[in-house]
Amino acid sequence: MNLYIFKDINLKEGIFCQGNKVSNKLISDIPNSTDILFVLPNELLQHVYFEHNLKNKGNIHAKIINDLSSLKFKSSNLEVLDAKNDGFNYFVIEEGTRKLLKNTFSKFNQKVCITSDLLFFKESFDEDIQFENFIYLNKTTEPVKLSLKSFKLLDSTTLSIKNITNQDLKKLKTEQLNFYEFNAFNIKSLFNFSNMKNPLIVASVLLIAIYGAALANINSNYAQVNKMNETLASIYSSIYPNESIKNITTDIQNKLLTLNNADKTQLTTTIEIISMVSQTTNIIDVYYSNELLTIKCLFKNDAEESIFINQQNRLNYSVSIKDTESNQLGRITTIEYDL
Repeated sequence: MNLYIFKDINLKEGIFCQGNKVSNKLISDIPNSTDILFVLPNELLQHVYFEHNLKNKGNIHAKIINDLSSLKFKSSNLEVLDAKNDGFNYFVIEEGTRKLLKNTFSKFNQKVCITSDLLFFKESFDEDIQFENFIYLNKTTEPVKLSLKSFKLLDSTTLSIKNITNQDLKKLKTEQLNFYEFNAFNIKSLFNFSNMKNPLIVASVLLIAIYGAALANINSNYAQVNKMNETLASIYSSIYPNESIKNITTDIQNKLLTLNNADKTQLTTTIEIISMVSQTTNIIDVYYSNELLTIKCLFKNDAEESIFINQQNRLNYSVSIKDTESNQLGRITTIEYDL
């Protein structure tokens, strides 16, 4: 896996390690690939080590947020992310950071692997190190990241700090490192020129946009419907600037019919699934990537969830549950359809 370490909190520039090549690159110049681990500043993606005996994910997340709230973080804006590997490592981000990540990774239009620099250097180097303008104390009970200015204020005479250079990054094995798969799907990203060449991608976003109101479970009033139509028209014009729009819904459906048969078959299945699920339960989120349709649903309880999954199996859909948790609203389950 290649490596990209951000050098600023605006996520504009970083160090790109690709095999034996290491260079400074803007994020906009990084090739679109799923084989990259992005290392973010801990100031944005905060690493939390929380050792516990809890089994319910909702309780774990609530405890982490509660502990951070006691440190004067605004709990209403916090979200806990689970590191991929088993253990007690978690990430916490704020709502503003999530939006920044969506914008930063929009061109990738897929899930990207992200981690905190604090956890990254802890797992990569079993010693206290300096990299760029920061000190990472990895031998402490919990890892600590300090600016050089802050570090100089410490009584550091007993500490041995190893200076890490870009050349040291070449030797790292990233396959076993912790990370979180961040869903970078963004409708705006689908209008990048590279994505315009893929008729399935274009059709998929048009399809999902058509059912946008149903997917969001919005009881739309007349004004909201008009707003949705305006948005659809804007999207369609961005993709097909030379075509006039008469009736946006009809125009989109006609455009879908012009795609090749292979794409139409998959789109038809996607339409059926989205329409069926939206009529059966509440949908929180939907995204599509690599022939996988992922839908996050809200059920009243475990029984309703079980009935729904059994129904999908009887309909011969290839489904799998990727994640599930319970909270005061009910049971939130992420279901993946293999198209």
